[in-house]
Amino acid sequence: RQGAEWVLISGGHGEGPELENMLFRGEVLRRTFRQPRLPHHYHGSGCTLAAALAAGLARGLAMEEAVSRALDFTHTCLLHAHPLGKGQYFPDRFFWARGYREE
Repeated sequence: RQGAEWVLISGGHGEGPELENMLFRGEVLRRTFRQPRLPHHYHGSGCTLAAALAAGLARGLAMEEAVSRALDFTHTCLLHAHPLGKGQYFPDRFFWARGYREE
């Protein structure tokens, strides 16, 4: 009762071919978002998702639409991610400025 109204549980660190993100309002599962799991490990994916979601809400989008768009944006950033040395990949948050499209 004193917690967050909405909670997004991300499946980013899970296993399997599909990523599953669950959006709850209170104790009720409102929507499950599924995306193909990408092959690398990423640094900054959660921050990218949180910032994109906050931007969508600031623009006045409804929560479910803001989450959907934020997940799509984050997924595309990860599709265009750059490796940092031999470790994790870094999301390309400016893919759109280089003419890349969402895939």
